[in-house]
Amino acid sequence: MNYENLSNTATPGALKKCPGCGAECDSKQNYCTACGTSLNVDHEKSDAFQNWDQNQQYTTQNPNEARLVVNENDLAYFICDNQVYYRNKFQKMRVTNSKISWNWAAFLFGNCWLVYRKMYGICAIVYSTNFVFSRLLPYPINLVFSLALWVCYGLFGNYVYMRHAENEIIYGKTMDDNSKKYYYIKKGGTSGRSIAVYLLLEFLFGFLFAFMKNMVKALI
Repeated sequence: MNYENLSNTATPGALKKCPGCGAECDSKQNYCTACGTSLNVDHEKSDAFQNWDQNQQYTTQNPNEARLVVNENDLAYFICDNQVYYRNKFQKMRVTNSKISWNWAAFLFGNCWLVYRKMYGICAIVYSTNFVFSRLLPYPINLVFSLALWVCYGLFGNYVYMRHAENEIIYGKTMDDNSKKYYYIKKGGTSGRSIAVYLLLEFLFGFLFAFMKNMVKALI
């Protein structure tokens, strides 16, 4: 995503600091050209923006692992699209030490949201689990199980994404700057094409399962 196109073309004016990443921006711009944060919103009224700084760091939330450090600027670079929303949610979860934070996109689109945010491994695990249990459990228990899973998407989607982003960022910290940026672009951001691929694979897998089921019935 190119944030240069988000700024207006007015003549340069005084500089002001972006509340999202700390970059110096022209005061007449509407959005930060570095991270896309709106420069016209009074972020000082939001607790989630008060301590954001380009080089600010924080330790990961999971108490069962080593206290690993994540840079806020790397987090913004990794998330890219809609990063203001997610950084806001992440910081609130860290402050409250909570794993629950509602995400409507995760609730409504489920696995499509996972692959859109490039969490392919998590999507494969959740899809396989739901596929197996929805067929092993009797009706209507299987329906209740599927509905409960969608609610879990909404409740824990932001936490799962935060942990995913933190793990990838920490892994990227072992690389040089150029390799790290390339890795974050590859692993982070969003992918609309992945949704199309997922839907196609889901259709083919469902078709193959139905075909094999009918073949087994015919042989029996």
